[in-house]
Amino acid sequence: MDTRRKRILSITALALLSGLLAAVLALPAILTAFLPEVLRQAGFKDVSLTVLHLSWDRLELEAVSLDQAVSAKRLSITFTPFGLTGLEAKNLNLKAKTDGKSLRLGHLVLPFAGNAQGDDFNLPHIKLDQARFDLDTQMGPVRGILNSEHEGAAMRLRLELSSGSKPALFRPLILTGLLTAEGPELSFAGRLNDPMHRLVIGIKGHQNQQTATGEAKIELKRIEFDQSGLQPHDLFPILEPFLKDVSGPFEGQAQLAWRDGKLTSLANLHSHGLSFESQGAAVRNLMGTLSLNRLWPLRTPAPQSFSFGMLSAGAPLGSGAVAFSLEDDGSIFFKRAVLNLADGKLRLDPVRIDPDLNGTLNFQASNVHLSSLAPLFQIEGIALDGIVDGVIPVHLTSDGMKISGARLTARDKGFVRYRPASAPAALQDSQEGVSLMMAALKDFRYDSLALGLDGQAGGETTVTFQIKGRNPGLHNGVPFELNFRLSGPLDRLAKQAYGIISLPEQIEAALAETNR
Repeated sequence: MDTRRKRILSITALALLSGLLAAVLALPAILTAFLPEVLRQAGFKDVSLTVLHLSWDRLELEAVSLDQAVSAKRLSITFTPFGLTGLEAKNLNLKAKTDGKSLRLGHLVLPFAGNAQGDDFNLPHIKLDQARFDLDTQMGPVRGILNSEHEGAAMRLRLELSSGSKPALFRPLILTGLLTAEGPELSFAGRLNDPMHRLVIGIKGHQNQQTATGEAKIELKRIEFDQSGLQPHDLFPILEPFLKDVSGPFEGQAQLAWRDGKLTSLANLHSHGLSFESQGAAVRNLMGTLSLNRLWPLRTPAPQSFSFGMLSAGAPLGSGAVAFSLEDDGSIFFKRAVLNLADGKLRLDPVRIDPDLNGTLNFQASNVHLSSLAPLFQIEGIALDGIVDGVIPVHLTSDGMKISGARLTARDKGFVRYRPASAPAALQDSQEGVSLMMAALKDFRYDSLALGLDGQAGGETTVTFQIKGRNPGLHNGVPFELNFRLSGPLDRLAKQAYGIISLPEQIEAALAETNR
């Protein structure tokens, strides 16, 4: 599956994942505090850690600063997030002068979760000053600077995070919080935010050091996006190619729990009228809550229902509602979709899209009124009459969405009238055939009509007309056939006709139908 497409799928959970990432980042750095405590028990008084390097499953201590002269080899610590069972230092060789004698520590094992003895757990007195580390994650390299100091029976932390990816996964973030211990319970309460506090995520959690179990609650505070102000890429630069012209509020909550090294997660992400463009497609006034029972890879426990004021993907598809689920294998299952277009309906029957996001959504169009559809074309002087039905295929590819091979046919007779104040420049001084067509279209009464529709999201859309009929005032009403096409950015023009296809009562009816 295309990596860029995968990343855009996870946009709705990205802010919460950043909170999770920060919590995970803090754990190994905090746990390194226990090593100095053991060293103090061995006779060293003042201990501090200076340079740290972390990977997802290993922490390496690059340097140790003690109150005596010390030389040390690299210390490797193996751990699993949310289920640390011990620290093991191999080939550790510390040399120091203590009362004229040399101290040597070899194989060292420090017991923690699952092996802790007794009911009490005391935080070591340790101060970290600008401890730097690098972390390799599934989402790219992350750099951090950790500061900590003892505060009574607690430890106050400040963790500065930056992304090493290009483009950056996120803008610099700051995690601040307080770590406390009571018996075997470790508790943490803090906040993750960007320097300007545009993104604010509250984090609160605890872990039992004896059972290696714990949980964390994460709250993404309400964010207000604005087309002329804050955009998602201002917080997460990696999203810039995928999300544009975002406006509206967004917020969410997540809950994490871990036991025996296994992590479970739940989340709810709320859209209160978000509007945005993605891969050329445009969505207006998105309403709904996305419930997840796994944050990565994304998964929903059941079909999720959303309504929207307008959907455009190569051509305006109207307002409506959709019910879908994110499956365990990475596929997307559309239970149903109902859209309101030009007083008619577009319906999507159940369909599954593979994890590569390649597939076709065949919308069945019924009872679409040409008189209501005509204003979307924004062509001066055009008027249409009649009702059409047919199929509108929306093709999903790695390049985005496009409509290809759509065909709508009229149920009965109607008319096409094209009476511009002045002929378009392309038709002025044209051939006789074009002049005849323009004359016929002033009042063309058709017996049959077929519309073809082809368009790339964000690009040009071509509407092909095939009509048979007559103009009563031209050549004594002799019947003939007209074939012509109109081209233009219809999906972009549709934004200006938002009110025509976004009546609230129609959206409510569509949402009710998707939930049946």
